[in-house]
Amino acid sequence: MPVNNHDVNISTFPQIILEGSKEKPVLVVFWSQQCPVCCELLPLLDKIHAEDEQAFVLARINCDVEQQIVSHFGVQSVPSVFMFIDGKGADGFAGEQTEQFIREFINKHTPDQSIILLQQGQTLFAQGEVEQAKTVILQAKQLSPESSDIKLALSQIFLALG
Repeated sequence: MPVNNHDVNISTFPQIILEGSKEKPVLVVFWSQQCPVCCELLPLLDKIHAEDEQAFVLARINCDVEQQIVSHFGVQSVPSVFMFIDGKGADGFAGEQTEQFIREFINKHTPDQSIILLQQGQTLFAQGEVEQAKTVILQAKQLSPESSDIKLALSQIFLALG
């Protein structure tokens, strides 16, 4: 299982969700094996998470097993999904949702990876690491091929390289 993808229990909850969400957003899904919607949602969340594992941590809480966590959060229906940021629940939804809704929900709370890569590339460029900057900004361009900021940064790099 990838490092940013966890089955959470009462002993791992503080570290993975509360502390972990101070580093990057943590998407927490409360689910049950008896719930057909949950059985469809979990593979969808795994797929979305696999597309960009660095954007957020995926944490699953099995409501059939982790009753103490469920009662602490007052979860009354499954699936229930919450986004934790800075150690707190920032937003959430319950019940069946479309893939588009779920993607928009996640995107609303996670950083745009192309912007992060652009910023990393610009820092490398400013430090004189032009070849490394080029590599990182080309990765950003793959994510956002129409970004004028990325195109400008690449132009500066190519000028510097001659």
